[in-house]
Amino acid sequence: MLGAVLRTLTLLTVAAMSVACSDDDGSSFDCSGGECMCIDRSRCDLDCGDQCTAECQSFEIDCDVDCDDNCEFRCESGPRCELDCDDDCVAECRSVSQCLVETDERGDYTCVSASDCTVELGDDSVARCESVGNCNVTCEGRCTTTCVSVGNCNITCEQGNRTDCGDGVLVCGIDCPTP
Repeated sequence: MLGAVLRTLTLLTVAAMSVACSDDDGSSFDCSGGECMCIDRSRCDLDCGDQCTAECQSFEIDCDVDCDDNCEFRCESGPRCELDCDDDCVAECRSVSQCLVETDERGDYTCVSASDCTVELGDDSVARCESVGNCNVTCEGRCTTTCVSVGNCNITCEQGNRTDCGDGVLVCGIDCPTP
């Protein structure tokens, strides 16, 4: 009986540790319910598990987020955003200098009003760049990329052919969407 209780307490401790958020001075963020918000800090360093929502706003240096599956990431009004996420992640960067994102399968990436947007996407993913200087997308499977008001729209297809569908839509490994 005591062994079962200890195993349960250990599992609960490990689960609680998988959603941890801190900044550069060691301060912790409230991650209750898998949500982490970092606002008006010099640096945001967020480490979340599955089903995490992480948000950085008005930071001075950078916002770095690591998460597992089913994460949502929003980064706004700062110099540098970086996300490393597994499957089924949604990432959005707005009004930043640089946004770097790496996701596995079924990623959904949006970068708006930025100087440099760089993303590595897994299979069955989507990227949108709007009003940015450089949009650099590397697709490791079937992907759709849309570039609107972009200085340079650079798409690399690791598998399959790259097709320009017109109106700023480029695809890797799939047919162009029908209007």
